[in-house]
Amino acid sequence: VPPGKHGGPPVKRFLKKRKRPISSTSGWHHFDVSDIAHRWASNPSSNLGLVVEAFDAENENLIVMPPTSGIDEGYEPNLDLRTTTTATHSRRKRSTGLTCDEQNQFEACCRYPLTVSFLEFGWDFVIAPKWYDAYYCAGECRNEGMSNHGHSSVVQQVPESRMIGNNPGPCCSPVRMSNLRMLYFDHTSRLQLTTLPRMKVVRCGCS
Repeated sequence: VPPGKHGGPPVKRFLKKRKRPISSTSGWHHFDVSDIAHRWASNPSSNLGLVVEAFDAENENLIVMPPTSGIDEGYEPNLDLRTTTTATHSRRKRSTGLTCDEQNQFEACCRYPLTVSFLEFGWDFVIAPKWYDAYYCAGECRNEGMSNHGHSSVVQQVPESRMIGNNPGPCCSPVRMSNLRMLYFDHTSRLQLTTLPRMKVVRCGCS
């Protein structure tokens, strides 16, 4: 928070504080700071920074900052800050595909939940995320379905006698996908951040 009337450095105020026994300090530690982030978004001038500290029982700072070497190498902290934004709705109503789950299933083309765990694949080099929501498309596509592709609609009107192969009709498949940011160790054990294209299904349709 800002300093007092007499100036000086900003004053630290605890947002989240957590104590862990030494035996369970490895791995990721999650701190939800969404409340303060909302306040920062509405009043950006109040954002004077975010400080992450870790102290042991003797009040020694456990965070090792780069550059590191020797016994400290590989213990650099990684701060994984995840944010979400709320999409603004335009006046024009947009068509969206169906979203289903175990309780709500439809015969029509629909997007279903699917959680992919990199640990199950044996991808231990992935630092974050350890898992993500990939989703998948399933369901029937009839001629009067949700196809947004004129080509598919036209092909359905062509007699099968003119088709060389089988014409199974439109199929339920992803029509919009999003990327996935991944933090991982490469073959030289260096930390890398990359963007994998088309890893998450956003919308399903018939094409």
